[in-house]
Amino acid sequence: MNADLYNRIRKKYGKQSSWAIWDGKDTSVWAGRDYQQIIDSGKKLNPNIVMVGLNPSAKTREKGDPLDNFHDPNNPRVKLSPTTLRNARKLPCVFCGTIYEGAYMTDIIKDIHIPKSEEVMKHMRAHPKKWKRNMEIFKKELKFIGAHNPKIIAFGRKASEILARFKIEHTRIPHYGIWGGRESYKKEVAKTLPGIV
Repeated sequence: MNADLYNRIRKKYGKQSSWAIWDGKDTSVWAGRDYQQIIDSGKKLNPNIVMVGLNPSAKTREKGDPLDNFHDPNNPRVKLSPTTLRNARKLPCVFCGTIYEGAYMTDIIKDIHIPKSEEVMKHMRAHPKKWKRNMEIFKKELKFIGAHNPKIIAFGRKASEILARFKIEHTRIPHYGIWGGRESYKKEVAKTLPGIV
């Protein structure tokens, strides 16, 4: 990863994606950082580990800072529910300081901004052409970021089902929206994902 590629990813996918990098285990803020700040922090970006959610949690993400998906948006124009923010704060607790820190984070469905996953799947079933279109977009995204045979991690059953539908090898972990606090979520992830301590 170099500054040029990072900036191209930020420009093309910054409203939809992010990196598994946070300021620390107790905060989920890491929005809009430039490449030099990341290098200076001692963090490394790894496009060969890709974490995949189902869809953007809210259309307000379009108003957000680049790379704030999966993080607290550092932007007063983005209004996410307290539940969404609380769940996002589980992620740094799990991944900071592990081999997964610096992974690329994105959603498999780009064009549906519906908070409830069941409604997302219902919409997709009603518009079957969207399955293939979103998968093609995802594959192009992987190529664009320079992923080579990446380890793909799916957050939750529904993202996993879509990847499986297109025979994409991946590891499924519980979605961070499941009931419980940060430590209990970390224990659940550790049951499936090696290297979580």
